[in-house]
Amino acid sequence: MIEDKELFIPPQVKKFEDEDESSDSFYKHKRHLFVFTQAGKPIYTRYGDELRLATYIASISTIFQKLMIPKGDQEKPSKVRMLENNKSKTVVVYREHLVFMIVTREKQDSVLYLTSIIDNVNI
Repeated sequence: MIEDKELFIPPQVKKFEDEDESSDSFYKHKRHLFVFTQAGKPIYTRYGDELRLATYIASISTIFQKLMIPKGDQEKPSKVRMLENNKSKTVVVYREHLVFMIVTREKQDSVLYLTSIIDNVNI
């Protein structure tokens, strides 16, 4: 016989779920990790909710496909690509039909370090 006990519901596993690209706090994190399909459909994001960030992820997916895949190489994009500016560094890793993108504001983060973070993502 099952006793009437209060059901334990664990705290939210994913913090910062209420953040999206319109909130200032979204841009204050040191690193962002996005996983999406090559069609731009979101699968995972470290901060924020994938569904709320769908438009944002689709936009950055389109931009990076245009910037980072050389003409004539549409079938096989390079495995690891990096884009750097004076405020951030972005590393994009293509694996099969998934795109892993990590954006960091930490200038000392090396490409090797960022790709090792991506290597530890289990999807």
